[in-house]
Amino acid sequence: MSSMHVHVIAQILLAQQQPRCIPKLYLLDRDGVINHDIGDPGVLKPSDLALTPNAAKSIGKVKRNSCNNHVAVITNQSCVGKKLITDAQLDDIHQNLKQLLLEDDADSAWDSLHQCTSTDNSDVRRKPNPGMIFEAMSRFQVQASECVMIGDSIRDLEAATNAGVPLKVLVRTGYGGSLVGEDDLGWLTRSSTCSTDADADSAISVGAIAASEADDAQRSSHQIPESVLPIYVAENLSCAIDW
Repeated sequence: MSSMHVHVIAQILLAQQQPRCIPKLYLLDRDGVINHDIGDPGVLKPSDLALTPNAAKSIGKVKRNSCNNHVAVITNQSCVGKKLITDAQLDDIHQNLKQLLLEDDADSAWDSLHQCTSTDNSDVRRKPNPGMIFEAMSRFQVQASECVMIGDSIRDLEAATNAGVPLKVLVRTGYGGSLVGEDDLGWLTRSSTCSTDADADSAISVGAIAASEADDAQRSSHQIPESVLPIYVAENLSCAIDW
């Protein structure tokens, strides 16, 4: 094992040993995290909704853990801005999603829903801009250090980074499956978009650290920008909450 690999292993083990406080505010993306992402143009009617594995029980678990824990949904819904559906139809979709969750777990209602229907990327509320996260933090009077962002896309991670949220989880449901593989489960501390071969070899995550060899270190994690790291990679929302 090279000295570079030893250095990276030490980094990851150090991260694992840090005390992890239970977040007070869970910031959840919608499509690909709570419900399955069905691709463009997205969920346009209630019948398009299907929960990801154990999504309801995961949210319910958060709510049962402490009365001080809150769940905020942070979602871009440009389908309204594109005039594919109306605001009223989007509200109906969210009411049906809430009902699906409650049917599976009576404690799984989210505490707030923040949606951006704009198509304007300069809109401060539209991810990867942090506006909706700031709204949620203000509503529940928490600091960025007391939050966790769970998303399935780079823009989710960037929104959290732009809001100063240090704890970010990327789930492999939704777009996350195209960004990271099963071997990337666990801490991802470096991207393989490094300038040297030695740095590229360090793009290994804790899920595969024991078995990885230098030639196997190149993975789909090269698509993750360095600016959003470190992140934790989980299979789905359930695994993210249990971690």
